[in-house]
Amino acid sequence: MKIGIMTHFLHFGYGGVLQNFALQKVLKSLGYDPITLRVAPIRKKSYYKVLRDGLSRIIHYLLRRDVGITMKQDIYVSRNIEPFIQEYIKTTAYCASKKDFRIAVEQEQCKVLIAGSDQIWRASYDYVEECYFDFAADMNIKRIAYAASLAVDNWEYTSKQTRYIRPLVKKFDAVSVRELSAIDLCKNYLGVDAELVLDPTLLLEKEEYIQLVKYANEKINEGELFTYILDKTKHKESIIEEIARNTGFRRYECMPKYKTKYAEVKRYAEECVYPSITKWIRSIMDAKLIVTDSFHGMVFSIIFNKPFFVLINIDRGSARFTSLLKLFNLEDRIIYDINSLNLKKTIDWDYVNTMKRVWKEKSIKFLSTALN
Repeated sequence: MKIGIMTHFLHFGYGGVLQNFALQKVLKSLGYDPITLRVAPIRKKSYYKVLRDGLSRIIHYLLRRDVGITMKQDIYVSRNIEPFIQEYIKTTAYCASKKDFRIAVEQEQCKVLIAGSDQIWRASYDYVEECYFDFAADMNIKRIAYAASLAVDNWEYTSKQTRYIRPLVKKFDAVSVRELSAIDLCKNYLGVDAELVLDPTLLLEKEEYIQLVKYANEKINEGELFTYILDKTKHKESIIEEIARNTGFRRYECMPKYKTKYAEVKRYAEECVYPSITKWIRSIMDAKLIVTDSFHGMVFSIIFNKPFFVLINIDRGSARFTSLLKLFNLEDRIIYDINSLNLKKTIDWDYVNTMKRVWKEKSIKFLSTALN
């Protein structure tokens, strides 16, 4: 049976690509044929909006303000990621409008649509309406949400958005979310019951990721302290420097030199290109200690049983961090400042791995039941 998966666009986000890879692999193991409805980096716009956005980009660039990258730039900086997607993730052609998504579903003859995972239900993110399958509202098709993330523990949708998505989500045959707080939010604002499940990446064992690295023949990293920071600040840097001083570990990263902003990519294109997916996994494998502000940086630390600390990225959504850490009794891995840093605190990996097995079983059972 063909299953269409709706998630964020696959580009230079390591976690975003790997969660889709993992979900497809799990669905295949259950005997299904999954395909991801590939979201275009930039949705189709009217000629007026194209002209307006073009002028806005030029003005912001001249004023040295941050501005989003173009689709051409996105493809360029993701060029080391794309081979992994082409080899391991089955996708449709780019979909940039509701019409595109509907055509893709019809052409692929999908019998089921799955919304998930990652922050697909974050109110402020693009394509959020499509992640409630508004393009398929009148289609006779099964709808499932798997580990859909709202990211935050408060209701971000406007009343207009809520009125729009509420009847759409009620068409779902089964709903699961990635945060504990999302269960109450779905009940209180959308009138649906949701179950808690694990992010898809946690449904695979570390050996399955190691095989990817071995196949790619990735070189060992030089260093012991892996830092994966999406939004660098002086505050975060001071904490990392303190950790490096106290441990004596050498630092290493797996990120481009410059941010993926329009001006930076225009000036330093080559130094904005992201390393490969397998290079990032290798970086997790080689670490003795990991410091991250990324949700999936935290998740893969858990998968590989690597000691880690989390610098919570509030703007990107803190509920998804705290919910998972609470599940595994790891709330003490959060660092707010130097005073909350305790390098002597160890992790009970036996407990973590036991809970991971329990929740993995529950999560796969949810999928199996929803698909039958």
